[in-house]
Parts: sequence; structure tokens; C-alpha cells
Amino acid sequence: MSAQADRAIRQQAQAMIQSGHLNSANELLREHVQKRARDHEAFAIMGQIASMERRLDDAESMLMRALRGDRKRADYHALLGEILMTSGRHKEAIARFEQAAKLHMGYDAAYAGMAEACLRMGDVDRAMTVLTKGPDTPITAVPHIRALIRHQELEAAIALAHKHLPATTSPQDVQRGLWFAKASACERAGRFEEAFEAASQGNALSAGSWSSEQALAMQRDMREIFSADSIQSLPIASNEDDSPVFIVGLLRSGSTLTEQIIDAHSTAFGAGESELLPGLLTSFQEKYQTMV
Repeated sequence: MSAQADRAIRQQAQAMIQSGHLNSANELLREHVQKRARDHEAFAIMGQIASMERRLDDAESMLMRALRGDRKRADYHALLGEILMTSGRHKEAIARFEQAAKLHMGYDAAYAGMAEACLRMGDVDRAMTVLTKGPDTPITAVPHIRALIRHQELEAAIALAHKHLPATTSPQDVQRGLWFAKASACERAGRFEEAFEAASQGNALSAGSWSSEQALAMQRDMREIFSADSIQSLPIASNEDDSPVFIVGLLRSGSTLTEQIIDAHSTAFGAGESELLPGLLTSFQEKYQTMV
């Protein structure tokens, strides 16, 4: 297989990712690397998929495989930094972002990543120092605005947002980040109409949209797929212990607090949050297209 054929496989996988078919893209690449184990770019894409599906251990493993193929790729170090940051390993993430910045001078994603990791650690001053050393681009502006908000420099934060918006040539996630950061700064400054407008612009760029028809169709499909008859035919877990308690809830609904309260009991143990369900939902939606 030629380098051109390798590139075609990776492009096909990227197109699948863009259309939401993560499992299909991952399977395509998994088969590909069995034959082309030195295609480090394929491993990097597989790491990206695993990160999107919140399979962080797998994502880290794939990025390490990619780096073994080419340790001088700044984007690999930066992507690994993002994975480590998502895992809460902020100091390790900063080290990766620093390495990316050394390999690629002026790499804005590396400086943005370093600043974001510092903000998550609560070190706003360090984040500001990092940002003064890096380029002033829409990507670095997102954590910069957030840092200015933390310092209560609201007018400066709004001015920085105005400087870079609408940033239509930047990726949509960067555009959304800028609009939402501006909305936060405007809200804190009491400029509520501007905050509402900025938040609306950010929401308009968000992937997908909710509709009552789609939600009803999803519920209908779930009832058909998981009917009483099909439930009876599904495999039964061998664990007969009835003590585990699963807490399920929407964001900000109190599910984490509930787990912490249970964990505080002397005879209970909080096992933390599981990323299994989001991964299952992703594969389920891909399999049953009517539910997407």
C-alpha cells in the first residue's frame, strides 16, 4: 500500500468523523493499522476518536503509539496534552503543551492548552504569563478572555472578544468558545443584552439541534428496540450482588452530590463517574440511524 493510499484511508476516516460515524471510522483505521503499523497519523486519528468518546486511556495509548512514529510532531504532543488535561493530569498536560511549543514556535494551540490547564489548576497569573509569551489569535483569545474575567478585567475581556470575533475562518469550536466567553464577560459586566446576543451566536454554532419530532421519534424507536420480548432475550449479568447503585442524571442535576453523600456513609463507596454510557450511546445511535 502506498503513502497515497494511506492518505486516502485517513481522509475517509476523517469524513466519517465529520458525519458522526465514529465507530465506523475507528474500525476502518483499526483494520488499516494491522497492515500499516507504521502509519502514525492513523494512530493519532484513532486517539482523537477515543478522546471524543471519552475513552481516555485508549486515547492516551494511541497518541503514545503515534509519538513513537514521530516524536517531533507538535500536534501529537498538543493532542496528548488535551487528553491528559481532560483526565485531570494538568501538570503532565502542561509538559506536553510546552514540548509542542518548543517543536513549533508560535503554535497557538499549545499556548492555549497551557493556559487552559493553568486555569483549571486555579493559577490565573501563570495562565496570563503563558498567554503573554504566545501569539494573539482566536485560539489563544478564548482562555485569555476567561483569565481576564477571573481578574475582574471585564472591559478588557470584552474588547479582546470584539477584536477576534466573528472569527469565521477559525474552527467552529473556537468560534463558539469566543462567543460564550464574550457572553460571560458581558453578563458579569451587567451588559445583559450583549450577553444574550453573544450566547445566541454561540448556540447557533453548536453542533446539531433539538426538535420535538426527533425526540419523540427517538423515544418511539427505543420502545420498539427494547420491547418486553427483546429485554427477555438479552444476556443476563452473572453478578448477583444487588448492592450497586447507579445514579443517572442530567448535567447540574445533583447526581455528583448524591454520589458524594452516599460515599460519605461508612458502609458505602463512591466509585466515581463512568464514561461507559456516552460511548454506548454513540455506538447505539450510529447503529440505529433513525435515532440520530
